[in-house]
Amino acid sequence: MLKLILSIFRNFIIVPLLLAARVAYSNAIESDTLLVKYGDNIKASIDLIGEIDIYNFEGNAGDMVVIQMASKKNNFGSQIELLGPDGKLMASDSTFYGGALGLARIEGIRLPSSGKYTIKAMEQKNDQTGDYNLSLQRTFGPSNATFIRYNTTLSSSIDQLAEIDAFVFEGSPGDKIVIQMTSKNGMGGRIELYKPDGTLIKSSRVLSGFARIDNVTLDRSGKFTLFVMSAHADFTLPYGLTLQRTFNVPNAISLTYNSTISQSIEQLAEIDAYAFKGKSGDIIIVQMASEAGIGGQIELYGPNGALIITKRRILGTTRIDTLTLRVSGAYTIFVTSPQADLMLPYGLTLQRTFEPPGAILLNFDEPVTSSIAQLSEIDIYTFEADSHDTVSIFMRDIEQTSFEPQIELFSVNGSRITSATDNDIAIISNFIVPESGIYTIFAMDQNGYRMGEYEIGVHFITKNSMDFGEWHSFRVDPGLAFTANVAVPDVERLFVLLKKNTSIGYTGTWDGSIEILKGNERIAYQSGRSDYGIQITEPVSGTYTVVIRGDQSGKGIIKFSSALDTLNLGEWKISEILRPYGFDWLQLDVPPNQKTLYLQTEGFGLWSSLDVYYDSLGNSDQHWVFANFGAGYHIEGQIEYPAAGRYYLRYMDSAVITGDTTQVRQYLIFADAQYNNQPSPSQPIIIDLSTYNGGTTGIVTVIAYGTGFSTSATVSLKRNGFPDALPDTSIVDSVGREIAVVFDLSSAEPGEWSFVVTNPDSQIAIAKNPFIIESGGNHDMWVEIAGKDKIRRGRFQRYIFRYGNRGNINAIGVPLWIAGIPTSSVIKYGANIIPLPLADGTFADGWEDVPLAYDIDGEFVIPLLFPVIPPGTTEEIELSINTSSKKQFVLRAWTTRPFYSSPIDPQVYECIRKILETVIPSGGCLGSFFEELSKGLIDTYYILFRNHDPKLSSFANALWNLLTSCGENLLKAEKLKEINEIIGDFMSGAGIGAECDIAFPNDPEAGLPIDPVGSTTPEDKYGPTGYDPASTTITKLQRFVQKNKQFFYRIDFWNKEDATAPAQEVFILDTLDIDFAISSFEFQEIGFLKWNIPLE
Repeated sequence: MLKLILSIFRNFIIVPLLLAARVAYSNAIESDTLLVKYGDNIKASIDLIGEIDIYNFEGNAGDMVVIQMASKKNNFGSQIELLGPDGKLMASDSTFYGGALGLARIEGIRLPSSGKYTIKAMEQKNDQTGDYNLSLQRTFGPSNATFIRYNTTLSSSIDQLAEIDAFVFEGSPGDKIVIQMTSKNGMGGRIELYKPDGTLIKSSRVLSGFARIDNVTLDRSGKFTLFVMSAHADFTLPYGLTLQRTFNVPNAISLTYNSTISQSIEQLAEIDAYAFKGKSGDIIIVQMASEAGIGGQIELYGPNGALIITKRRILGTTRIDTLTLRVSGAYTIFVTSPQADLMLPYGLTLQRTFEPPGAILLNFDEPVTSSIAQLSEIDIYTFEADSHDTVSIFMRDIEQTSFEPQIELFSVNGSRITSATDNDIAIISNFIVPESGIYTIFAMDQNGYRMGEYEIGVHFITKNSMDFGEWHSFRVDPGLAFTANVAVPDVERLFVLLKKNTSIGYTGTWDGSIEILKGNERIAYQSGRSDYGIQITEPVSGTYTVVIRGDQSGKGIIKFSSALDTLNLGEWKISEILRPYGFDWLQLDVPPNQKTLYLQTEGFGLWSSLDVYYDSLGNSDQHWVFANFGAGYHIEGQIEYPAAGRYYLRYMDSAVITGDTTQVRQYLIFADAQYNNQPSPSQPIIIDLSTYNGGTTGIVTVIAYGTGFSTSATVSLKRNGFPDALPDTSIVDSVGREIAVVFDLSSAEPGEWSFVVTNPDSQIAIAKNPFIIESGGNHDMWVEIAGKDKIRRGRFQRYIFRYGNRGNINAIGVPLWIAGIPTSSVIKYGANIIPLPLADGTFADGWEDVPLAYDIDGEFVIPLLFPVIPPGTTEEIELSINTSSKKQFVLRAWTTRPFYSSPIDPQVYECIRKILETVIPSGGCLGSFFEELSKGLIDTYYILFRNHDPKLSSFANALWNLLTSCGENLLKAEKLKEINEIIGDFMSGAGIGAECDIAFPNDPEAGLPIDPVGSTTPEDKYGPTGYDPASTTITKLQRFVQKNKQFFYRIDFWNKEDATAPAQEVFILDTLDIDFAISSFEFQEIGFLKWNIPLE
């Protein structure tokens, strides 16, 4: 029982274990005595239980001895005892105390006298038999020792258990030494260093990796002893041993700055030594790289042998980076493998970062070709520049291999400024030289072990003193930016306009950016493929710097000015655009008291557009967009009651000109205004609201119509006993006739509230009818078609699609479907159909090639998408149809479920997911796409809300964005085909499930049978189909013809084809209701096609 307890706790209980060992002697069987001597390793065995093997050796007074015993047998505990000539016990050790696992060791025993000493070897528990090895050695003047010198690596092996390999070397006082030992496969080891008198100086023992003794300074001359053994003395293994002195290393390889040496580690534990002469203040880089990116270790020692720095990496390039030498003298570099257990070829580079010898001088804009031909090679170049020069530096891989260029730039005093790396071309772009002098460039492979040819150069960027107010030509290349300085006088406004004139692909151009700096401060920045128009508010006179960068090579023109080119009211102006989808900018001054501002353009592109900004270029709060997508070569637009002041116009022409060598084109633009002789009211008055009902489950937009609204007026809903309900957003038009507000009524009490407008002077206006907050909420869409029931073949005829929301919350993302148009027809779109942006505000590549109309089963289907339709609003879409069909067709229109309902309608999501799952396997992307679509719709909605200018988008555009975002591998033709098939699925409903039946029912709300004819009755009119009687209650209104809103009727008349004489007089008769406000009647235009007759 006692033995069991001792076995369990043998690591913690020492005294009882000694007692057990003594008890075993009562049954001891001593063997014959054997004679051993220093340096011996005896292999023997315990053959009988209780056997004690006896060894004698002759020792001299002062000898310092080490005795080791080890066995590899399981459960065999080694135990040794040392007895003096008088037979008394001097020392003992066993496996289980004091020694390493499997090793009994007596060390540090100095013999007191000369004579015969006895060693007893036994099994510690006295209950095992087995083989063992015994070694005896002296720590100075060891027998069978191998002589080793500084800067030497020896390969040897431990061949026996308990073996002690002894080495001696000559040392001198002050020598700083490093000893390193490692075994194959990293199995660890043990090294011990002894003084000439045998005293232990230092030891190192590791179970894996390499054993190392460093930071040792010898204090005397003489022969020093090294012992090498395995970590537990119970392994046999090959190993390497290196002895180094850290200064004045014999046979060290000499290095100079700007040199690369190819060497190899060929032995275990090898340390290669290098020496170089450095000066105080030198900033150096030492770099080592091996094949296949295996790491390494670099050590740097000072002239006195003291360690300065060590860098070690298991993988990749090892580097001592930008180290400043403190003293002049001879420095030492040690290089070894990362674990000292690998043999590998490597390269070593030593560089100085300023005034490097042998550097190649680069002249501006004269690139040179060279190559990286060695491991770890760093090529050195210099260039001279003056203070404030702007340069770009590049290094290009010529062969386009796995070589990865890397360049580093150092200042005139050797400090690192910046660096760059890339797979093909590394570029330091637009570096502004801080001081005159010589700058240093390091060129290398980023990984340090790849090789290849390269081109390197310094591009000097001329500091153009651009003339203020004049166009200036420029060019950019990848990594080589254009930089120019401009002296800006004291001006009220500052504009920077950039037009790109390089076409890439069919409609594209170079992608890049423009940066405006004043000193080191960034004033403005834009990026992308478009032209750039920037207005800098509150400019300060002085020197500005413009930096233009391009991801591709390209050209353009740029101008700094205090004003844009002027467009005068009532005058046509000719201006110029340089490329497809290029911009041109103009400014227009509108006098006070104007009722309407008219705008008209004549260009080339079908997808052209005109943006109008009030007061400042890019003003998103007062921004109008006019387009005629599909027929955008002619654009018309108007702004009601424009505020007096300056308007900025940006025209974009989308056309690609064929049959010519240039893409430059001119366009015509015209603007005029109509004077308003109505005096402004002195106090606010609410005439009507767009809706008097709002739900609590969604966002509600309300538009108040009236007069006298201040641009700083506030809106609130008031009710006695309750806190005011305030809108999230409020916008007043420029003439005080409309206020648009957005409410979130989710926390408001249902019931009747007062809608109140308050001007800053505390004058208020209250809506005459209460605003009713209703619990819950829904959107209730309707649509109707207005137009002739006969269409003249071969001529365009206009049809109006009127739609609205009878619900009490906003409808967001509402699909509108128009169908039934014969495929032989040509369609003109009178509506502003705007593209949907992606989440980052950009547009998906190729969106302009997505059709608006789709041939589904022999008829055109036009899928549209409204960003938002507030409750109580009525809007119109105009289409002009020219058909050659002779068959009757039914023009149809309907809306389907809005996309978003906290936040995405589940039926809409599931329907689209089911349709797309065979096209786009990843369902996760669909969710993120709807988040992006939601952001695009909401952003578009807020733009429209600010402009009070309803527009719509294409549902096909939304599908294109989806396929672009989620189906990145689909080709353009595949995406267009999928869109056509998806729309066909929506129309047919075949096999797409109940979700699509609910989300996208093919159930037209409005239909108009149309007969194509060769001639029609000349007298014909069309416009709104009617309105609700005045007695209709608010809750039962159907048409939602809004009060105080103008409605337009058109009357067509012509002389019949079979008439025999020209018409001389035309009479138009109509009957108007008695309560019609005759003062609101006016003619808009009288004319023939686009030839209008002025009205007097």
